[in-house]
Amino acid sequence: MSLPKQRSTLQSPRLSKNLSSTLAPDEQIQDEGEYGHLRLTSANLAGQTAEHVTFKSSWFKQVSLEQTRFLAPKLSDLRFDNCDLANAVWERALFQRVEILGCRMTGFKTIEAHLQDVLLRDCIGALAQFRFATFKAVRFEQCNFANADFQGANLSGVRFVKCDLSNAEMSQTTLSGTDFRTSKIEGLKVGVRELPGAIMDHFQAAYVASLLGIVIKAEDED
Repeated sequence: MSLPKQRSTLQSPRLSKNLSSTLAPDEQIQDEGEYGHLRLTSANLAGQTAEHVTFKSSWFKQVSLEQTRFLAPKLSDLRFDNCDLANAVWERALFQRVEILGCRMTGFKTIEAHLQDVLLRDCIGALAQFRFATFKAVRFEQCNFANADFQGANLSGVRFVKCDLSNAEMSQTTLSGTDFRTSKIEGLKVGVRELPGAIMDHFQAAYVASLLGIVIKAEDED
């Protein structure tokens, strides 16, 4: 089977050298607002809501975005560094050249999102939802996404490196070229129709086969 070609490296966020803009402490994110060249540190945006907001070329460090609700946000050339995204709902989000580093993403929800050139590293995202999302040139490194929900997502070419995907929901997904090697997949909810093209090591493949009721024996074994 021919696997989809993927770039060996991700495109990094294109951050301006002069990130001097910021938000007022009590500023509310506006519908259809456009915010760029920000450098936010220890800001509190928790609970804010907005539709069709745009964030670009910005660095968010230790920013609370907990329980924010953004409908169809556009997120390009961003770095989220040790931010709190727990229980945020960003439906139909567009992520392009985004790094999410050391962030709390428990219960984070982005349905029907499109992610391209996105790196998630050292994130805690138990119970996160990426249903029906499309991933293109995306890499997860040393993340905990146990019990996360990827149902219906296109995960073609995604690399999971040393991640915890225990009990993750991956029914109705596309997994052609998805690399699970080095990651924990115990309890992975996946069917035979999703598996063609998935990349696993021998132990993972044997484990998934056992989930599907396949009995693996040596040639001389009864």
